[in-house]
Amino acid sequence: MALQGSLSELSLPDVIQMVSVSGKTGVFEVNRSNEIGKIYLRDGQIVDALVGGLRGDNAVYEMAIWSQGTFSFTQGKESDQTTIHLSNATLMMEAA
Repeated sequence: MALQGSLSELSLPDVIQMVSVSGKTGVFEVNRSNEIGKIYLRDGQIVDALVGGLRGDNAVYEMAIWSQGTFSFTQGKESDQTTIHLSNATLMMEAA
């Protein structure tokens, strides 16, 4: 599954919800200016994220509010760490 686009056209929480419903495993790479973040999903659930000096929940919260930049999803790439234990819905509600 190749998925990419602009955050000005589709918000990151919306894209994550779409991919998570399909139960995919992979990584979102999110780019804004010179910042690059990653959000890892396993079987549709967010399990790890990092951007700048942030990791876990706080990294997701930071990227979820970005309204400019691009995203791409690469299926099959996994993180070797699990830093997030909340459900996707809870994470997105907290980010809002």
